[in-house]
Amino acid sequence: MTPESKHPAWVDTLDSKLIDAFPGRVVRKDLVQRLKVGFSIPVYVLEYLLGKYCSTTDESQIDSGLANVKEMIKERIVRSDQSELIKARLQRYRSMKLIDMVTVTFDEKDQGASIGQSSRPRAWIRSISMSGLSTSTNAR
Repeated sequence: MTPESKHPAWVDTLDSKLIDAFPGRVVRKDLVQRLKVGFSIPVYVLEYLLGKYCSTTDESQIDSGLANVKEMIKERIVRSDQSELIKARLQRYRSMKLIDMVTVTFDEKDQGASIGQSSRPRAWIRSISMSGLSTSTNAR
């Protein structure tokens, strides 16, 4: 089986050799441009995510990978005006993954246990700073 026969017609000989030599590392720039229009994130972040989830020639895998990348961007890339939303998610889920430069300040307080709650100490988030914006509150 030649390299040309196991890849779709739109993949030329050079692309085929690259895909075979560097699996998971070849990024289609048309996909980068398609996502760059909808999201305001650095190109290298898009290229990393696309390389991880869309580095294949199978169109169905590319489509599902694009859906994964879009969902990941929506969940993990935050705007500076979303600090209160992030605070609420952190308090609810106790942890989360973000793709951004984030600074969090919190107060650790032992609030004791009430009915239906664990007896672990809680961390009260005092402020979250994203991309230069800082929000400080005493909200729980």
